[in-house]
Amino acid sequence: TLFPYTTLFRSQPLIPEGSMMKAVMVGISEWYSANLSREVKKGKRENLLAGKATGGIPLYGYDVGPDKKYVINETEAIAVRMMFEMYDAGRSYQDILKWLNGHGYKTKRGKPFGKNSLYDLFHNRRYIGWSVGGKHRRTGKPRNSHAPDDDGVTIIKGVCPVIINEELFERVQSRMEKNKHTAGGRQKAKEIGRAHV
Repeated sequence: TLFPYTTLFRSQPLIPEGSMMKAVMVGISEWYSANLSREVKKGKRENLLAGKATGGIPLYGYDVGPDKKYVINETEAIAVRMMFEMYDAGRSYQDILKWLNGHGYKTKRGKPFGKNSLYDLFHNRRYIGWSVGGKHRRTGKPRNSHAPDDDGVTIIKGVCPVIINEELFERVQSRMEKNKHTAGGRQKAKEIGRAHV
């Protein structure tokens, strides 16, 4: 009567003790990694809601206090306000860069400002007191200045010190959008012109 059970037992491969322990350790490691990722995301979201820094170099115009909250760097804030006011008044990127370099202003990394620096600064809503973060639904990538803020990212208003008023900020956004379409039209016209040469 024991024969069927003996046959069944012998047909099953024996798992070496070392392999079993390895499988257990792999499982624990995967769980720990996933749990750590959840905790990091939770911490970042809590900091975002509180208007606290989530790491990295702070945005130009701000420093980070002992409580991890943003505080205005008054020297840099003067430059930020001037950038927005000059652009709003119709001045070009080149004019603004010339003014910044002429007055000795540098980026947080100690380098001269460039066009991309201005583009990113002009789009950053922290200057009007907003905290924006998370990932975009469409791309799955972290929030940046080259994608719309309404694409699934978290937006918390009134949690950061204000450097630029909303009216000035929105006027700058409108001018940038208008210039983008104008520049795009000029580029397309050049391409059409080259095609007919």
